[in-house]
Amino acid sequence: MDGRAPMTGNGQKNGRLWPDTGPYKIRVFLFHDRIEFISPGKLPNTVTIEKLKAGVSYSVNPVIVKFMENLRYIDKLGRGIPMVCKEAEKNNKEIAFKELGEEFKVTLYL
Repeated sequence: MDGRAPMTGNGQKNGRLWPDTGPYKIRVFLFHDRIEFISPGKLPNTVTIEKLKAGVSYSVNPVIVKFMENLRYIDKLGRGIPMVCKEAEKNNKEIAFKELGEEFKVTLYL
């Protein structure tokens, strides 16, 4: 495995756990040199990008999170982004996190 599957899979799973955002949807863009995941909504006030990298999480929809845990679709909050960062580093890939107004973007460079 080239290391991209765990990184992109976590981006997709995290996006599915966001609350109903009305007409705004999670968008995934695939370019020749990167994959971008753009989620509607800002990070919660207590969560920063550095805290995300360290495993701090905040569930905006705990009922759905519990349901997904019971289905074993996810196993623990706060593990995904640190795992993605570790896999990116292990595979000499860059990953960038950025708040863009009312959106949050994760870019995985291929």
